[in-house]
Amino acid sequence: MDFKPLAFSDLVDHLMLSALWGASFLFMRIAAPEFGPFALVGLRCSIGAVTLIILLWWFGKLKKLPEKMTAGMTVGVLNSAIPFVLLAYASLSVTSGLLSIVNALVPFWSALIGWLWLRSALTSWQSVGLLIGFIGVALLVFTGSDTVAMSSRESLLAIGAGVLATTFYGLAANFAKKYLPNTDPLINATNSQIGATLLLIVPTLIWWPSHSISATAWASTIALGVFCTGLAYVLFFRLIENIGAPLAVTVVFVVPLFAVIFGALFLSEPVTMKMLLAGAVIVLGSSLALQIIPKRKVNSTHRTV
Repeated sequence: MDFKPLAFSDLVDHLMLSALWGASFLFMRIAAPEFGPFALVGLRCSIGAVTLIILLWWFGKLKKLPEKMTAGMTVGVLNSAIPFVLLAYASLSVTSGLLSIVNALVPFWSALIGWLWLRSALTSWQSVGLLIGFIGVALLVFTGSDTVAMSSRESLLAIGAGVLATTFYGLAANFAKKYLPNTDPLINATNSQIGATLLLIVPTLIWWPSHSISATAWASTIALGVFCTGLAYVLFFRLIENIGAPLAVTVVFVVPLFAVIFGALFLSEPVTMKMLLAGAVIVLGSSLALQIIPKRKVNSTHRTV
């Protein structure tokens, strides 16, 4: 079977989204200890919503905001409010690199939920790519386990929260594909952050920190809202629309590479050669799943090698 490689613009979106979400784990690791999970995520989503509303106004699309608003806000609950809080909680106990690795379970939940709910199917080569990506993630977990005390109760709860977050991401991706087809990605992204913000208003006020917040934590939170949420979700919904949910979520195979690099540069988190080799396996799996590496033609008279 022949494969049609992704458009160059989709590949660029995929890489940019990987970098933005890789940085989000760094920013969460910095800001969560000072803000706490609920206040941090409430700010993140509200800043993201404001950023997206400004973009809508800039592009003259503000009047289109009511389009499929209920479905868009539901996606925000599933894809932002709940998983963001879970990941922010987890970031209190584990490194940004390891947490991003756990987050790479998203494609498997997306594929499983898509198969059970939407009867979606992947080609055999895309399935192989997902399997290779899973092997790479497993290698990173085992070779990078020295970055966290896996036996501690806090760390195990953090890992569990991270895994639970990935199930909501997988559900949200398929929900968006089913109920938000052919809808402007910017509209979807804006409605999603509005929905997440509304859900988190009360928890944010209840758990607002009583102590002063450092400038570094504020800067990290603003970066989370503007870049890692507002702009990132425009890219995410555009990828879902262009290449489908199962392939769009394979972005999380590349996110750990950025998260590990950022964590090493700014938080002095350890990076080993084994982790880098495992990262290369992840890139290979993601490339197959995204059809960046296509199968070449074979006919009865000539074999291309």
